[in-house]
Amino acid sequence: MKRSTISFLIVFVVAAFSTSALFAESNPIPGIDVVVKKNPGGIAVTILKTDKAGMFSIKLGALLTKDGSRYDFKLSYDAIMKMLSRTDPAFAKNKENYLITLQLTSSSPGLTVNDKPVPVKITIDSTTETVSIFDRWGSQVVSGTLTYGLRGVKPAGQKE
Repeated sequence: MKRSTISFLIVFVVAAFSTSALFAESNPIPGIDVVVKKNPGGIAVTILKTDKAGMFSIKLGALLTKDGSRYDFKLSYDAIMKMLSRTDPAFAKNKENYLITLQLTSSSPGLTVNDKPVPVKITIDSTTETVSIFDRWGSQVVSGTLTYGLRGVKPAGQKE
């Protein structure tokens, strides 16, 4: 009896860890360019690349107007699709089952993203490739994490 209880616990723990790894809430998306442009004008400020943890960070410049500065952060949905198709074979077969998100934070208050206060999580899809950032104070550090995860359904064909 004791041996079967211990065996059950070992099997349960292994299954729990393998399931949580398989259905992780979010996985980083590395190697994606984030183009930062001034708005209006569309002048590129810089191009950032997400690191292996899907993260990037930039210190915005001084205020462009007395009211603040507006920037556009552009992420290529096609580039994200290509990267995920290479790194996750299940993704390539079942793209509709995955949710791509961009979590943005700032070094201080006064920053809005798509007119919502930061911190904010934005879904990235083929219609949302550009994120509008408004900095009321100037010279803030904006940090982002680009991730993907399952929408709550297991992709067809993916092994358990």
